[in-house]
Amino acid sequence: MPMNPYVDRSLNPAEPKSLFLFGPRQTGKSMLVRHSLPRARVFDLLDGATFLALAQSPARLGEESPKGEDVIVVDEIQKLPSLLDEVHRLIENRQAQIASDARVPRTTVQEHFDILRDTLLT
Repeated sequence: MPMNPYVDRSLNPAEPKSLFLFGPRQTGKSMLVRHSLPRARVFDLLDGATFLALAQSPARLGEESPKGEDVIVVDEIQKLPSLLDEVHRLIENRQAQIASDARVPRTTVQEHFDILRDTLLT
């Protein structure tokens, strides 16, 4: 009998908050987000074209995510930490729900997470 690589876990997308999943690689962060939020608009920063487009113009995250979309997912956000400013703007100005996952060194979290701390805790 083939093994199912997905261990059933869930996120609660009904709760209007943003979330960030941090952890080591290959632990199922992306799979959990995609499985729990199937209708979300996904920006995968492992895709070269997506990475280049958002690196050149972080505002594209909001431009390519029309108002009214339930959830925006930024996969592998550690590849582009400057994108956190745009994520913060979308959370504050559009009340967007952002789900993001990353394998992030502790120093990156300490340097860039401060801009989101107050928003995520309120």
